Amino acid sequence: MEDEEQIRKQSKEAGLKVLWAFLAFFGAIFSVNAYFAYEAISTNPGVVAENYYKIGLHYNDILEKARKLHHEQAQEHSNSGKDGQPAADK
Repeated sequence: MEDEEQIRKQSKEAGLKVLWAFLAFFGAIFSVNAYFAYEAISTNPGVVAENYYKIGLHYNDILEKARKLHHEQAQEHSNSGKDGQPAADK
């Protein structure tokens, strides 16, 4: 009989440990999610640009201009001499 009571007591203690671990795990997840939700809401600056739709429609044009500018700068850099001065025409 004493062995059964001891086993029940150990099982109850083990069950409580598992319960507390379970609650701590999900409590930590809930706390972090609540923190991130608070930060997202409290630091939201709102609309960045009033004409975001028109900017979006011309986004590919903006990218193309940036590519051309980058390409031109790369060619200028490759045409320059060792001292950074433009190479003489041949």
